[in-house]
Amino acid sequence: MHMVAGFILASILKRRRKAGQTLPIIRGQFEASHSLPGRIRFRVALIENKEKTQIETIRYELSKIPGIQAVEMCSYSGSILVRYDDERIEPYVVCGILIKVLGLEDALESHPESIVQREIRLIGNAIDQTVFNSTAGTLDLTSAFVILIISLGLYKIILQKDRSLPAGFNLLWWAYVMAKGRKQ
Repeated sequence: MHMVAGFILASILKRRRKAGQTLPIIRGQFEASHSLPGRIRFRVALIENKEKTQIETIRYELSKIPGIQAVEMCSYSGSILVRYDDERIEPYVVCGILIKVLGLEDALESHPESIVQREIRLIGNAIDQTVFNSTAGTLDLTSAFVILIISLGLYKIILQKDRSLPAGFNLLWWAYVMAKGRKQ
């Protein structure tokens, strides 16, 4: 079963590789630190300080795969060295199988939050909390922004007689979409 799932992951990784990408990386969890034809060294945080029985289970699962010649694992450093027959098996297949055996499929497909994105979110939360506290719970940042956009849209449509697109009508649409998204 691991082989089938590994080949499915490998086909996904192969498409990515054709698009100009190299072997997959799950930052802080799974990285190919060195690769030569027939030999790849991985750094896997998951196996650091694992018990010998768990390490042996992973080694046994990998050694069952045709084309994988040897697997050396060091739980102290989180290193896995895989020697394989590069005529029979591609490096991205080895990665796919290892990701499946380690149970990291979900982490591969996840979309981690960047540091900048996290800081922007924290700043937004701080401003949202400030608006909420300043208005005694009447408004939050999103509702204040919706009211501002509605006001600008109505101002442009009614007072300035500007009914051209994208001006006032777009502002009203954006306010509607923001208010609608807020309810969900």
